[in-house]
Formats: sequence, C-alpha cells, structure tokens
Amino acid sequence: EKLFPFANAIFAAQGSFFGAATTTMSPNQVKDQIVEVAVNASIGINATGLRAALDDHVTDIAQRVAWKTATSRGMYETPSFFLNGFRVRQGWPPYQGVAPEPEASNLTVWTTMIDALLYTEPY
Repeated sequence: EKLFPFANAIFAAQGSFFGAATTTMSPNQVKDQIVEVAVNASIGINATGLRAALDDHVTDIAQRVAWKTATSRGMYETPSFFLNGFRVRQGWPPYQGVAPEPEASNLTVWTTMIDALLYTEPY
C-alpha cells in the first residue's frame, strides 16, 4: 500500500538522484536522502526500517541481480512488461495474429495475450 506513493515521491525527486546531484555524495548520503524523501512525503514509511532495508546486503545483491537480468532481456524503461519471458512492447505481444482491436481495453489486451499462451491444439 506504500509502494506506489513511495515510488511517486522518489520519481518527483528524481533530479536529486542522478548526474551531478550525487557525484560528490557517498552511498550513505544517497541513502539518507532517499529516507528523507520518503519521510517528507508523509506516506507513513518508517525511516529506521527503510534505512535498514537500504543497508541490507542480501537485498542489495538480489536487486542488482534482478536489474542485470531484466536489462539483459531488454528492459530499459519503466513500465516494462514481460509475458512468458517475452517483452510486451507498446502493449502488443510478439505473437502473430493475437492482437485485439486497437480500441480494446487493457484487460482485453492482456486476456488475449494470455489466452494465446495457454491455448494448445487438441490432440
């Protein structure tokens, strides 16, 4: 319930986290700034808990592996979606003949893609 408000707060403050804004900061200073953004957003995130999560080595390694895996499979922007190991680009699957009408709802688009993956020819 706090993920999206937290992500929105970080997104709003993104200029504070890249390029020249962080070149003279230590990793601990960047983490402190992330915690500050979360606290100032008044979304109920516990500062001590967030800092502990940012300092957790196992979480850090898992996130790095997940990021490298995602980028190696073509994820370079957000949001990005994958379905059965294939990147869904511009809301359409990489399969022939399964795209619904352009005015279809998102639910219809996703249902069509998933149904195409689940369908098997009868024996």
